Amino acid sequence: MKIRVLVFGMTYNPGGLESVVMNYYCHIDRQKVQFDFLCYNKEPAYAEEIRRLGGKIKVIPGRKSGVIQNYFTMKKWFRENAHCYAALWENANSLTDIQPLIFAKKYGIPKRIMHSHNSNSMNEPLTAFLHKHHKKQILNLATDFWACSLVAAKWMFCEEIIKSKHFHIITNAIESEKFAFNQTIRDEERTNLGISDYFVVGHVGRFYFQKNQEFLVRIFQEIHKRVPKSVLILVGQGEDEEKIHEQVEKLGLKGAVKFLGVCTNMERLYQAMDIFVLPSHFEGLPLVLLEAQANGLPCYVSDCISKEAQVTSSCQYLSLDLPAEKWADKIMSHENNRNPDAVKEIQNSNYDIQKNAKNLEAFFINGD
Repeated sequence: MKIRVLVFGMTYNPGGLESVVMNYYCHIDRQKVQFDFLCYNKEPAYAEEIRRLGGKIKVIPGRKSGVIQNYFTMKKWFRENAHCYAALWENANSLTDIQPLIFAKKYGIPKRIMHSHNSNSMNEPLTAFLHKHHKKQILNLATDFWACSLVAAKWMFCEEIIKSKHFHIITNAIESEKFAFNQTIRDEERTNLGISDYFVVGHVGRFYFQKNQEFLVRIFQEIHKRVPKSVLILVGQGEDEEKIHEQVEKLGLKGAVKFLGVCTNMERLYQAMDIFVLPSHFEGLPLVLLEAQANGLPCYVSDCISKEAQVTSSCQYLSLDLPAEKWADKIMSHENNRNPDAVKEIQNSNYDIQKNAKNLEAFFINGD
């Protein structure tokens, strides 16, 4: 009999959390385990692919549409549908919303998983209050506790949970071969972008304080002084995008920075880059950093990112206490050649999707 798992936490924005879930979904045996998706307000990213893979999608009003409407719509849906599911898999960056766990327990879903994907929320007052308040409650609501890294676990769970047999690190696993370096694709993408003979700095991330694009642009400004024929490509969208546009124009870098928006062909875009820079203020465990490493790219990242993300020899950590010019000095002092063993290093790590998907599948089938 096929087991059905209800997945919560996916949004319409194809970010890291969404990519992690889809990586697992694409690689499990869907004749044995099938995912369905419960979402707020809009269909999730990859909705077309979800349906192609056999998943169902249910969209209900989010809290911004009205707390009461959200509560009663969700309650009714769980009351009528909970019996179809062997597990709830709630994916979250904070514990602001544990309502799915509450209703999953109330209406009898036996396995209830809370999965932490981040390590901070900038302590916005309401988020901080709800996160702290709910941290005490989830021990009695969830049956299993997952995190993408230890720092993400410590952000979401108490020490009692982390030390228990019900806690597991579920890695942000990737299909490493998909991102392997390919010279032909590199030449095609660089030609398409008009950057064939440029030194290309790459970055992928939501335009938001966490990702620290403001500092990234200052780093690139220093690189551009040293290498005038250089370009920065920024992939993503977010609330700070206009601010970064204004910064780029103010610094006279408009012609040297390309805003590519949301892209679904990252396995091709990494090929076009020469280096990858991720100066984040905090992360759970960035999927894009694993993908960039699989491509063999030299990666320069902030020391706020967990060392668990350093999977290959091409990843180097720098302090955010260093000024932008020192980052540029460090970056330009290296040869910046691609790592020829990158895919093999990923496959020999805990971040290969093939074996991790089998482990996830076994959990849902066997319950441990």
